[in-house]
Amino acid sequence: MIKNNGTGQFIAELSIEQNLTFECADKVFSQKEIKFGREQKQSLGLIRPDGRYTNLALILSDQCPYTTKAALFEGLNKERFKDRKEFSGSLFQQIEDVCAYLHVFNRIRSTFEGVYRVDHPDYPDIAIREAYVNALIHRDYYIESSVLVSMFDDRIEFMSLGGVMPGVTHDLMLAGVSVTRNEKLAHIFYRLNIIEAFGTGIPRIYSAYKNSITQPEIPVVDGGFLIRIPNMNYYIGRGAGNGRNGSVTNEQRLLEAFTDANFSKEDAADILGITVSGAYKLLQRMTEQGLLVARKKGKRWIYSKPSDKAGQMA
Repeated sequence: MIKNNGTGQFIAELSIEQNLTFECADKVFSQKEIKFGREQKQSLGLIRPDGRYTNLALILSDQCPYTTKAALFEGLNKERFKDRKEFSGSLFQQIEDVCAYLHVFNRIRSTFEGVYRVDHPDYPDIAIREAYVNALIHRDYYIESSVLVSMFDDRIEFMSLGGVMPGVTHDLMLAGVSVTRNEKLAHIFYRLNIIEAFGTGIPRIYSAYKNSITQPEIPVVDGGFLIRIPNMNYYIGRGAGNGRNGSVTNEQRLLEAFTDANFSKEDAADILGITVSGAYKLLQRMTEQGLLVARKKGKRWIYSKPSDKAGQMA
């Protein structure tokens, strides 16, 4: 009954394994200049009053039996693997290793704002980190299964078992309401600045996508908690309707590609993969609709979003 109510008693229970070491945890606490001796372990909930280790100590120890399985897939489904890896050790070590692994495959698209190059990663680093740490905090450790991280061409999915806590809705999560399954673990992550504050993870993920044409998703999954973050560059240069989530217009792709930049019809044609004349007609239509501002620069027409001060000088 306690387990079904989602009260997260597992981490407070006695660990079967008592021969634990904390080499990774010691390093993390030392870097934050926070003491991590026996007294601190007791106050944090790693050591019981009888002096024995809890399951919270187990999952933070170097002997943590829970792993994370990450996989890179070709395309939009799980038919073909491109790479896969399993990460073990302390949860602290897994956070470092999994985020580093995903960073390797987080490609960069570059655009130009005037003479300056601006890099646009496929995924905001903060969204990757928040989604993964959220999976660790809210998973049900009674279930002996790995956290699953799946990277596709158009998205990354983070799946942990346990499901959403009773009474918590999607709207409440977006509002920052936090009902934590493993509160003591979340408290330690908070003290170490691994999370910014209780209940801010989901809002921070959505905030990272506030200027994106694609948005994160938290679909309802029976018995699990799934966070899906989209590749912000996936639709750039693709025809409408090619994406998993439906069509994206050329207008949307241009507004996403040139956030504040000044660009020409040639730039637009290159981004969209269409002819220059087709791009010019599109830009004219977007200007008439008030989506863009056009100004003459020498013999060329330059376009920008209305919020761009340079574009408003016309």
